[in-house]
Amino acid sequence: PPDRTVALCAAAGLRTVPTGIAHGTVTVLVPAPAGGRMPVECTTCRTETGYSDGRHPDSVSFTRSLAEDLCRRDFTVNAMAMDANRCGIPVVYGFCRGVGSVSYAAAVLLLGFVLERHAPTLLLPVFAALTACGLLAMSGFRLPERPDEAADRPAEHRSIAAVLRSHPRFALTLLGCMFFFLTHTISNTYMNALVAKAVGTASAVGTSLAISAVLELPAMTLVSRLQKRFSPGFFLRFAAGAEVVKFLIFYLARSMPLIYLGHCMQFFQFAVYAPATVYYVAAALPERDQLKGQSLIYVAGSGLGGALGNLLGGRLLDRSGIQAALLLGTVSAAASLLTFCLSTREDSR
Repeated sequence: PPDRTVALCAAAGLRTVPTGIAHGTVTVLVPAPAGGRMPVECTTCRTETGYSDGRHPDSVSFTRSLAEDLCRRDFTVNAMAMDANRCGIPVVYGFCRGVGSVSYAAAVLLLGFVLERHAPTLLLPVFAALTACGLLAMSGFRLPERPDEAADRPAEHRSIAAVLRSHPRFALTLLGCMFFFLTHTISNTYMNALVAKAVGTASAVGTSLAISAVLELPAMTLVSRLQKRFSPGFFLRFAAGAEVVKFLIFYLARSMPLIYLGHCMQFFQFAVYAPATVYYVAAALPERDQLKGQSLIYVAGSGLGGALGNLLGGRLLDRSGIQAALLLGTVSAAASLLTFCLSTREDSR
């Protein structure tokens, strides 16, 4: 627990600052190589429960298990997969991510048909049951032992600003990820309106999402196999180009077959983008910056891009209809393609 961290530091003659002690974070002022003191954040592994405000945990419990701590982190899983590969533990990231997509496809397809026959209140117990099954399955997971002790070496602390200054092309790639996810979010969040313009039903919404998700497994697995032949930058450009085509289809669609065709582009679009971003960070950044790189990709994409997609798409939908929101998505997809072309133009094999 953090109070133990404070006690150990005091015994070693180090000053501490309770930066976020309630959540386990203590800032330790250690001697700097050039003189003076530099801050180092020490955070105890923890588990969290409840998010009443949608952001901060209602309660925190400290643990000695790194595996339990990682279960609450999204972007860290990507960095773990790449770290395992570097240590000789084979992880086919695309296949693992694709299995999740297939599970999602089965769930949304089933729920689409269920909602046509039952009230939406049925979703809560179904969600609770699926969550329980997921937790039961994960209880049997075991992390493999590392073949060496390289992970025990202290990592150099670098700020986000320092990482971006050192890798300006990566900063530009983050902008492309924001545009990419802005577009992707519009098609996911406002799927009901998209299907409604083609006179589709609730089951059509489930079928559309299922088509998108089930195609991700073979595509992600293929990217993992081809990533030694093609650069991650190539895959990012390819995915952005597919997103432009996908949204043009959505914009022109007036029938469900065309909507389904647009969702088939998921094979070339998001299914390629998701593993490509992980491999891109592993290839573009040095090891010391890769954890921050994975987190920045996540924040720029599903964080900032997702928020903008929901906000701007929703306002356009209310004021001008689904066609205006789809036009925004098409323009944003084109901006993503242009940005990736600029940021990865020297990324080739």
